[in-house]
Amino acid sequence: MAVQPEPGAVLNGRALSLPRPDYPDGARARGLAGLIVVKVTIDESGKVIGAKDMCQGPPYLSESAVGAAGKARFTPTKLHGQPVKVTGIIQYKFVKQFN
Repeated sequence: MAVQPEPGAVLNGRALSLPRPDYPDGARARGLAGLIVVKVTIDESGKVIGAKDMCQGPPYLSESAVGAAGKARFTPTKLHGQPVKVTGIIQYKFVKQFN
């Protein structure tokens, strides 16, 4: 069972490694921008073992954000001295980019 941080806890600042998502060509061609919120499950070692777009964002941006979130790494979270699984969110802000 995964431990839940405070409701809506944004984990961006707790990451040891937080890869930036690519801005896909399909998003560039459509001038897409926005905030993508990805729910992640982090295992006892700090590795992301599950990532899902929570906001049903534009497909190009959503896929890129979920892919980047899956590569993030965190310091293991401990409860009573024991490493535990946790869930939280990572936010990615995409800004319109043009050719």
